[in-house]
Parts: sequence; C-alpha cells; structure tokens
Amino acid sequence: MGFDVTAPISCVSAKIDEVEDVYVYVPKERHPKGEEALKSFEQYLKAINKEYKVIEVDPCNENEIFKMVLNMKEKNLICGGSGLRVLGIALTLACIMSKSKCFISVNYEGGGACVNLELDEIPFKRKEEALIYSYLKAKGASSLDELSKTLNINKKTLWRILTDMEDEGLVKRVKRGIYAASDKL
Repeated sequence: MGFDVTAPISCVSAKIDEVEDVYVYVPKERHPKGEEALKSFEQYLKAINKEYKVIEVDPCNENEIFKMVLNMKEKNLICGGSGLRVLGIALTLACIMSKSKCFISVNYEGGGACVNLELDEIPFKRKEEALIYSYLKAKGASSLDELSKTLNINKKTLWRILTDMEDEGLVKRVKRGIYAASDKL
C-alpha cells in the first residue's frame, strides 16, 4: 500500500466477493500519506464487514517475499500503486510467465537500492515446492512433522517432494527428518 487513498479501494471493490483473506502489506516505516491511505482502506474494509490483517514488511529484505508466498491462496488479487509500481509489477509478471532470465532491482523511496534479485527460470515444479521452500526460508530448518502440519501436506507426499527438492539442490537435509532451504534462489 502506498500513498494513494482511492486506488486500493477501486482495485479491491470489483473483486471483493471473490477474496477469502485480505492481507494488507505496508512498509514498517511509513510516510504520513501512506498512513492516511491505510486508514482509509481499513475504514472501507470495516464498512463492508471484511476481515483483514495488516502485515508490516521491510521492503528491502528479500526474505519478506518468502513470507508473502506463505499467505498466497489458490486465487489471489494483487493491487499495486500507480505509475511505475504498476509497470514494475507487470514487468515482473511478464518475466515469470515468459520464463526468461531477468534481473530485478527495486529502489526504495527512502533512498537507494534495496532488492536485487536475479530471476532465472522458476525452479518449482508445483505449488507445494514453492510453499515448502518459502516456509523453510522464512522460518528456518524444520522437521517433517512441522512441515506436514503447518502446510497441510501428507507426510508421505511431503517426503517424496522433499527428496525431489533435495536432488534439485533446493533443500538440504540438516539431519534425519530436519530440512532447510538451500541458497539456490
């Protein structure tokens, strides 16, 4: 969420009935105009009786992306700000969909580069792999039991996926039954 008071409401209002969970991502350090936009959006969500969760993120911390992946549902509505932010989102999506190699550099309005990410072909074959990798990256090394319960994946299926991911260098086995994300991404 940025400074624009009306854009988030306009974006969400057309699809609000299709949205299960509303996550509002805001930078930890906000400009007063950003705070005003957030309050306006919260008022809108309260007026239509839609539950939501405000999540503060450090936009310059690449690991925040993995935390966001964990909140993704089967169907997601992503609303960006105006101007160059929209173009940045569109170009990132184009890069992902085309499976091209892209280098993404994001500058924070507070000054300077904050995220530099090289996107090569996305290594995940299925959604579960992205969830597992993101969970391990965000939370650290975890047991098979914890992953199964948290991500709601059958243990036998999870073990097969982890074995494939280990063969591909995406995860590493720390010790028996404990896995961690590799630094491949």
